[in-house]
Amino acid sequence: MMNMKQFNYIKTRKLTVFSIVFLILFLWFGFGYDTGNYVILPGEVVGFREFIEMEGHSALDEEIYILTYYQYKASPFFYIYSKVNPKVDLLPKESVVGHDMNVRDFYDVNNRILIDSQMKAKYVSFSFAGYAPEIKSEGVFVLDGLDSYSAYEILKQGDIISSIDGEEVFTNEDLREIIREKEIGSKVTMEVLRRNTSNYNARLEPITLEVPIGGTNTPQLGIWTINYNMEISTDINVKIKDSKLRGPSGGMMTTLGIYNNLVDEDLTKGYKIAGTGQINLDGTVGGIYGMKQKVYAAEREGVQILFCPEQNYEEAIAAATKVNIVPVSNFSEVVEYLNSLNKSDF
Repeated sequence: MMNMKQFNYIKTRKLTVFSIVFLILFLWFGFGYDTGNYVILPGEVVGFREFIEMEGHSALDEEIYILTYYQYKASPFFYIYSKVNPKVDLLPKESVVGHDMNVRDFYDVNNRILIDSQMKAKYVSFSFAGYAPEIKSEGVFVLDGLDSYSAYEILKQGDIISSIDGEEVFTNEDLREIIREKEIGSKVTMEVLRRNTSNYNARLEPITLEVPIGGTNTPQLGIWTINYNMEISTDINVKIKDSKLRGPSGGMMTTLGIYNNLVDEDLTKGYKIAGTGQINLDGTVGGIYGMKQKVYAAEREGVQILFCPEQNYEEAIAAATKVNIVPVSNFSEVVEYLNSLNKSDF
């Protein structure tokens, strides 16, 4: 017969095994279960020097920073955390990853967008500094589309638009200008290169598509695009190293970092300057996501001046408690602000 000592030993072993199994399942559910959402948290403040090398500029300015945010799949623990922490936002997966896109495609697309943004930054910075950079692009690459717009299911992810109604398309700006000259409800003929497989190494085949123009007040296709194989030739070699950055939101500050090293005077005047915003080839600044989290990151790191797109200004100013928020719509406004700045203003 089993004595009491043996009974207690077996009982304790069972309880221990049960507790371990329960803990494993609890942690797996708490951290591993996918709620179908993403959390957005304050990220890093990335110094310009960390990812840029310029010929003849061994000591790049360290007081120019790019703001980032973190995004993670919202496990149940993260989900609860987002409800009790005002610095964290909870977003549905579709609004983060995109329509019909898996996470791997999402990161591939964001890397393509990053490279496109950095090429634009090179072009704009050298242009504003009085140089004459040469631009080369092989068309416009389709990233994704809105299912409520006219081009949905006609243009596909990975398509490369090369011409519209006989007009060659080299850049996003070309595409936008051509489409905005059309009438809503009309159709255009597009020459497109398409792969008949998901393999990006497969051969591109030319096809012709009839694409209707949508929109309400402004003619639009409802697609997200980047420039395909864009290259910028400049008088000074600029090497952009691999970094933690992804997406287009570092474009404006990359432009400022390069520009600041092309002109004679240090525009920062000793201030710690950070910002966020897309950059276009004409110097205009586009809106971004995660503005609130980027403000929190800036204040955590002691940033004094924060440049943001005009369309994100309300969100930025609502989150700011210490940093000076400067809204801009064009890179020229960044330069004008810094030129007017005195060393004793802050």
